[in-house]
Amino acid sequence: DRSPVRPPPGVPMFTFHIYAVLDKAFRFNQEHDRLQLQNQQEYFPPLVITHFVGLKQEGYLVEARLSVEESSLRRGSGVTYLYCVKQRVKEISGTATRHIYIPSDPSIKEMHLYEGLISRYDEKSFFHKMFSWKNKKGVEISNAWQSSATTLLNRIFQKWTPSDKQSTESLCQSLRYFMGSLGSAHTRMAYPDHSHPPQVKVSELISENLLQILKGEPKEKLPSSCRDTSPL
Repeated sequence: DRSPVRPPPGVPMFTFHIYAVLDKAFRFNQEHDRLQLQNQQEYFPPLVITHFVGLKQEGYLVEARLSVEESSLRRGSGVTYLYCVKQRVKEISGTATRHIYIPSDPSIKEMHLYEGLISRYDEKSFFHKMFSWKNKKGVEISNAWQSSATTLLNRIFQKWTPSDKQSTESLCQSLRYFMGSLGSAHTRMAYPDHSHPPQVKVSELISENLLQILKGEPKEKLPSSCRDTSPL
């Protein structure tokens, strides 16, 4: 049984909602593989994947959640973690170490994390990429990060029904989460050589999407749910 262990009913829980693009190098198998978080002390339970779509170039669009007992977290303190994929016979780690702070406010019971690109760690290819990054001004990794941000933002707009007030409120909240977590990724993530991912200009990305929707063109660039629809 690969399903996560459920806590006793009535136990206060804290839930992490995770949105990311998983590197195609993981060759993730939905049936047999598990996506997990780990820190220095422990592995967290496997993530419950709620949305999974293969992308043409980048890899896989993943939405998932992780619920843990609230008593296991220290309010106001930081958590350092990385992603890994557990397969039947081996475990594959992600490249970057990430850091978040658990909200001090006890009324907050969840966090929404837009994680950008989760890249696979491979010592040879990683240091080759780092060498390329420093000598080619980060074009390869910067493009991959920008692409993952665009993919995650498009997914937010795909869920939006402009004529529905509640849907619009949900859109605004998701955009705030997007700006807060992906916009700070370059400060809360580090690679093994202590470098950081490039900063994503989230405000510019959001503005570009909104302008396309308001103009109504070019339609081929719009999220599918917004085509032929005007919020005005």
